[in-house]
Amino acid sequence: MPKKKPARRRGGDPRRAPRPTGPQSPLKVGGRALGALQVPFRTWLEAQDADETWMDPGDVEARLMESLGWLVLEGRDEVVEGSGNHVAAGELTDLLWRTVPAVAEANDLDAGELAEEVATAWRLYLTFLDESGAWPGTGDDLADCLDAVSATPVAPQPNVVLALLAQLAAQQSPEDERAGLVAVPAAAEAAAGAGGTPDDELRAARTAVAERIAERLDVLDGRPAVQSAVLSVLVSAATGQPQDGDGLAAALAGGDEPDAVDEARALLGQLVADGVLTGSDPWTGSPALAAPLLSVVDAFVEVGGRS
Repeated sequence: MPKKKPARRRGGDPRRAPRPTGPQSPLKVGGRALGALQVPFRTWLEAQDADETWMDPGDVEARLMESLGWLVLEGRDEVVEGSGNHVAAGELTDLLWRTVPAVAEANDLDAGELAEEVATAWRLYLTFLDESGAWPGTGDDLADCLDAVSATPVAPQPNVVLALLAQLAAQQSPEDERAGLVAVPAAAEAAAGAGGTPDDELRAARTAVAERIAERLDVLDGRPAVQSAVLSVLVSAATGQPQDGDGLAAALAGGDEPDAVDEARALLGQLVADGVLTGSDPWTGSPALAAPLLSVVDAFVEVGGRS
């Protein structure tokens, strides 16, 4: 399993236990869910080579229990002792893409560093479950979970992005938005075939652009880091702050996917050919993209990177 080893210890003390909402301590809830696996997991961590992780065993254990507590408190009906080895890839993606940024924002923490710590803790824990035979699912299920935590989010916090896009969309007049969207061939065709009122044409154009972007993202199914980087370029372009190749590379730096930048560039090239974006390094776009992007980003976060 690829190892991520920053040159220095990053982030704050995991035992500071930021809490999303509610009176229960995520750390305690996560410890209860971890149950009897807590001691063998800690023993396993301490037996690992020092190069296996950049975090101390105690920090890994604390961050795992804390984030497991967030997962349980936000996504499950009750705390079941010893249920911590029953986890789905979608839960982990939601944890990293939605819960972690929200917790970071609420507690004035760096979202990237927090996501990195949580992803590291879960990668180690999943490896432990595999090696110890405590994983209850199939090998494919485990692989899906490892994929879900293999790359931490690189986009801005989802709630911030959604608010930004909503504000930009509200500032567009229907006439300006339609004019911007019909520059995309798929949107122009949809609008022309919509019939009815100008509002019908506008809705058809929005849907066509959103579907084209989603289709392109789905080509890289299961690659949330690359998908997120492409979405970041789209959002930046729509808000008048186009991202160049250096920015794209920086967004994907530190990941374990050597071809990620090339894949992101290829996907952006397809979006340029589609008429969604213009230019190349930097990529530019129209503010009219805000409304279609709003639905795409919302769905992307909700289903965990469309993976």
